[in-house]
Amino acid sequence: MELFDSIKMKTLMPYIAVSDIILTGKDNYIIGLNYDEGNMFVPIIILMEQANIQTLKETASELGIPVLKNDELVKNLCSSGKVGEIIPELYYREIAAIVSRYNRNHKQILTKKSDQGMKKTLKPPRPIKIEMSESLINFLEKLDSFSIIENGLKHIQQYLSQLFGYNFPLIKTSLNKILKGGEYRILFKGIEVRRASISLDWFETFDLGFDPDKIQIAAKAVAKSLVNHAENLIQKRMCELLGRDEVQAILDRAEEKYPVVTSEVKSFFSLGSIRDILRGLLSEQVSIRYIPVILETLADWGNFGPAPNEMIIEHIRQSLKQQICMEYTDDKQTLRVLTLDAVLEEKLSNNGIKNSEWLDVFTPGIQHMEEKGFKPVILCSPIVRSLVKEFTRLKFPNLAVLSYVEIPSDIKVEPIGEVTLKSKHRKAPLEAETGS
Repeated sequence: MELFDSIKMKTLMPYIAVSDIILTGKDNYIIGLNYDEGNMFVPIIILMEQANIQTLKETASELGIPVLKNDELVKNLCSSGKVGEIIPELYYREIAAIVSRYNRNHKQILTKKSDQGMKKTLKPPRPIKIEMSESLINFLEKLDSFSIIENGLKHIQQYLSQLFGYNFPLIKTSLNKILKGGEYRILFKGIEVRRASISLDWFETFDLGFDPDKIQIAAKAVAKSLVNHAENLIQKRMCELLGRDEVQAILDRAEEKYPVVTSEVKSFFSLGSIRDILRGLLSEQVSIRYIPVILETLADWGNFGPAPNEMIIEHIRQSLKQQICMEYTDDKQTLRVLTLDAVLEEKLSNNGIKNSEWLDVFTPGIQHMEEKGFKPVILCSPIVRSLVKEFTRLKFPNLAVLSYVEIPSDIKVEPIGEVTLKSKHRKAPLEAETGS
């Protein structure tokens, strides 16, 4: 029995080591919780197993991890919680009390273990992490396709660094033995935001006469599919990566170079308001690395008194119009765009069209631009710009929507198509026309 307990504890060791608190209950059930206060809203369940409690306590003690007995809570978490997910909302308050008690004693625990040379270092989770099943990792490594994922994630990291204005941490991949088959999951700040699975059943017949070249092509397709999924998700939800801690770090760096305007902005706006404004810019792929310009605009608006964030964001965009447009122009400073016809703009400005009725009219024009190697850009009036972007955000996350007042005088605009409504009949389909 002791040998069995020892073997099982070695198996559980990776999960125990990254637990911040371990709860024990009846029938030797244990729950491991991971919680980083600065980066998570609520703890994640990373361990749910049966193990020898005494052996567990000895192991946890060596690592400086508190073990708390709570039969009822462990029973409830085992019945309604899932490994890899946040704790059920019903138990937020109870676990918050436990975490609070743990935090009060945490320094004493670390100091004691430090004296014994056993200090535990808690590292905050990376902003973005991808965990994969053992089968998926083995598949990609066997067919030399893992480098496609690494290169793809490095490209995404560089894109995020450009947007956020600082060296964004690398997106790491790791093994998660809980995942099965071709499963993988994407985490933001330690919280799972998406889980998916890639079928690998066909790979079992690899030794039954399949063409090795075709197998290699299929493996590369699997790797590219995973990267594309991660990229699309990040583009749609990157704003979640910008929290108060990140905004405070941005302001701290800005204050070293621009102390006057930074101090003024901080006196006018709360950290949460600045975060929401910066998130609004990021949601439209506008880089916040131009922080001096952003702060100057915020300071100007702060002197006028309270204003809606949407209005402030529009004026920041106008202040950044040169930088925004340069993201989409060629080396001759030519900006190629799709325009909206007058009927469509009028209906949009009068709320005469529901978003579900007109989204598809953009598809042909966007495809036309992408086929020609251009980034898709819509040019419209300032009145409907934010509305068009808001409605197209989910379906076309890469679509840039610019207004006429955001085009600098030294940039040449070349329309290559028009998005238009045709209404020969009362219920005629919406269409998009593009020029060649």
